[in-house]
Amino acid sequence: MDGAKLRILEAAIAAIEEYGFKNITVRRIAAKADVNVAAINYYFRTKEQLLEQVIALTLENTFDWSDLAYAESLPPKEMLFAVIDHLSRNALNYPEITRAHYFEAMVNGHTDTQAVTALNGFMETLLQKLRANGCTIPEKTLRLTVTQVFMAGLFAVGVAPAMFDAFSGIQMANDGDRRQFLRHLIDCLMAE
Repeated sequence: MDGAKLRILEAAIAAIEEYGFKNITVRRIAAKADVNVAAINYYFRTKEQLLEQVIALTLENTFDWSDLAYAESLPPKEMLFAVIDHLSRNALNYPEITRAHYFEAMVNGHTDTQAVTALNGFMETLLQKLRANGCTIPEKTLRLTVTQVFMAGLFAVGVAPAMFDAFSGIQMANDGDRRQFLRHLIDCLMAE
């Protein structure tokens, strides 16, 4: 990929994190990338096309199994923990991108998005890997378990990490608290 194009994509990610997806402008991206607006138009034509590429790139990075190769040989419960720990940590590091990925699904009910397709594909692959590593939980129960872990571990932690701090007494932004929450969640759902 061209150096300037990559710099613009990286600047767009940084600008989304700083200003939020709804407040992103081409000028803000250009300033962060240290390019003029014409360069963004040259590489991406429109802000919408740039943001589509940002979403595609960040989804590819989010659900990249090569980052999780170490987890593939773990027992099922440990594999699920490693995967959701990795994803929730990344969601906390990039909360605005995470919200941007799922905005259309959560706010407007549109589930035919790149993000929803990528998430479902990733969960399907995870299910197959859990089975390959000896998970014996019945199919429907395992699908419910993986869904619940992703709902609580990715969305609750990544999209609204402070929502339950006052009630639970734990802070999802704290690595130890988050990991304790995830461990408890998986232990309860995968009790065999």
